[in-house]
Amino acid sequence: MSKDTVVRAHITRRGFMLGATALGAGVLAAACGQPAPAMEEKEMAPEKKEEAKAEAEAPSGPQGEALYWHRGFFDFEPWAKEFAEQNPGLTMNAVGEADRLNKFKAAVAAGSPPDAVDVGDWQTVELGVTDISQPLNNYYKASGVLNLAEFWPSVLSYLTDAPTGNMYGAPYAPDLRVMYIHGDTYLEVGLDPENPPTSWTDFDTAIIQTTKFDGETLVRAGCPPFWGSGGTGLWLLLLWQLGGDVMADDWSEVTINSQEAVRALDWLKNIHEVQGGWDAIAQLRGDGLHRNSHLAEARAVHYYATFAERGQWFKENAPDLNFGFTPWPKPEGGKDANLGGNHTATFAINAPNPDAMFAWFEYFLSPETNLRFAKQYDRVPVREATTSSPDYTENDPFRELIAQQMPFRHFYYSGPGGTEARTHAVGFVPDVMAGTITAPEALEAAEKGITELLAGWNERLGR
Repeated sequence: MSKDTVVRAHITRRGFMLGATALGAGVLAAACGQPAPAMEEKEMAPEKKEEAKAEAEAPSGPQGEALYWHRGFFDFEPWAKEFAEQNPGLTMNAVGEADRLNKFKAAVAAGSPPDAVDVGDWQTVELGVTDISQPLNNYYKASGVLNLAEFWPSVLSYLTDAPTGNMYGAPYAPDLRVMYIHGDTYLEVGLDPENPPTSWTDFDTAIIQTTKFDGETLVRAGCPPFWGSGGTGLWLLLLWQLGGDVMADDWSEVTINSQEAVRALDWLKNIHEVQGGWDAIAQLRGDGLHRNSHLAEARAVHYYATFAERGQWFKENAPDLNFGFTPWPKPEGGKDANLGGNHTATFAINAPNPDAMFAWFEYFLSPETNLRFAKQYDRVPVREATTSSPDYTENDPFRELIAQQMPFRHFYYSGPGGTEARTHAVGFVPDVMAGTITAPEALEAAEKGITELLAGWNERLGR
């Protein structure tokens, strides 16, 4: 039965009974040899006709434009065009904004925000609990397209306020990180890029073998750990591998000041020293160069960055690059861990057209559309089943590694105060690497700073 047939067949019980009564009276009269009474036709007034016509033609769902401010990483135009074609009366306008977060806050306060803005996971919950963005729980519950039970838990947890369960974002471009290996350099020094190191001990050896000096000047870094997209936040990966974390899962206790944290920072400092130290690595890095160019031009041999760099940068800018890839090597007895990121849309508390914005995400996060998007940019599909499906992996070992690593994804603390907490958790790393402060001293200060920060937020929120 077509949709139109369903609509035409739908009548109310009252309408059916009235019709049945009139029909019954006519049949009875005819059976008694009497002419059936004529049905009285009443002409509808012209204005009523127009009202009825308008009501019949009125759209049943959201209409108008959804305005989205984003970071400029992706080309939304073809997707927006397809969305409009599939949803007459709906459009999505994606506008790149460099200072989007500050502008978003100001626009919300002024009563003229976009419907949603692209934010980092660590910013999402804080925007929600401060009434800058709105929870989307009811939208998800009512959606016939987006079933959150199918989504990666490690993606959703960072968008959810733990005490209330309110979820403040629509995640659409999760990622993970991988160790890229400069294949030609490996071959030059007698290593096999198809058999990369898997332990910290073997990694130490590979870093020493691939580091190169010209006299006392570093000209090739075996592994500058903080040059990739994770920056100094990479040190947390090692902390997770050792079984530590910045705080408890329920945000009740700050745990950053631990022996695991000291061990992680000490190991990173040691690999800096075998490459000439913090200052030598910084000098080699230089200024103004795209971070991925360091691997492409062999200034870095081991380079930890997102899987997405392959599809978003290397394919276009270094198509002939010979590279291997592997997860970050583990310490003996360590755990699997990966440093993830994401692009998330959070909706303004006073969004002018949130229904249209959510309709866009029902399209954009539908299984088929999200699969196409993830494949184009080497991003991770938001659904577990899609990530491990042959439609996504396509016998590509690179994508198969994404599927294998996704269950081990971690990210920064993302609750209230997440932005400042992130600064406390990673801001001291350059000083520890340079030797101007010891790891225990830095961690004690970080623990104090995060504890005081969260106490302030809990008092502010009445928790």
